[in-house]
Amino acid sequence: MSAYDRLFHPRGIAVIGASADLTRISGQPIKALKAAGYKGGLYLVNPKYASLHDLPCFPTATAIGKPCDLAVVAVPAASVPEAIRDCGKAGIGFAVVLTAGFREVGKGGEAIEAALKLAVEESGVRVIGPNCQGMVALHDRVWACFGSISEETALRPGAVSCVFQSGGFGYAIVNLAEAQGVGFRHCVSSGNETDLTTPELLSAFLNDPGTHLAFAVIEGTPDARRLMEAGLKGLRLGKPVLVWKTATTEAGAKA
Repeated sequence: MSAYDRLFHPRGIAVIGASADLTRISGQPIKALKAAGYKGGLYLVNPKYASLHDLPCFPTATAIGKPCDLAVVAVPAASVPEAIRDCGKAGIGFAVVLTAGFREVGKGGEAIEAALKLAVEESGVRVIGPNCQGMVALHDRVWACFGSISEETALRPGAVSCVFQSGGFGYAIVNLAEAQGVGFRHCVSSGNETDLTTPELLSAFLNDPGTHLAFAVIEGTPDARRLMEAGLKGLRLGKPVLVWKTATTEAGAKA
């Protein structure tokens, strides 16, 4: 069993901060998971409601009391560290933090991101993001995401797994490639990479028997050696690793 099975093949998914409005960031994953036909448990967490969208709504993740491997976190940035600690107490192994408002907004956000990093270390929950567009695991019908990709629940499953630091750009590539007949397996928007990084995710893809090609769109990485190790691992396993480096021009760097 892979350490990432609970991320890519979750028995249950909690939506932390679930919204009554399915057009909001905290509502779109609920709509997408239902539309995609996700077969695991779908658990909504928001102390404001007893039920939402024909599902019971729990006050905390620890109140769920059923097998749950993945949380989609869409609460205000300052509340995210406590949400991750709650996930840890509930035995949830992975969280996708959609929320923005961390180091990308300056000093105030940097302090919150430091608190999030501490919560990750203390809870043992592995985190994708924050400030990301989410992830899709097509074979298991996991649409833990928001934005235009949350509406694309008819994408064909395939053998390409990808990670991208820009969710909008990355999922645009997925849609364009899918139109040309490329099928995808796991797609991850990594955001700020406070915890899980592009090299780690590439390595996880390579360990997955169903992935035949690993693809990354990166602006940069603080751990180039680990990225090189992922490439060498791909060579050993006979699985190509394709890396698209962005921000190589002056205009791209400004963007």
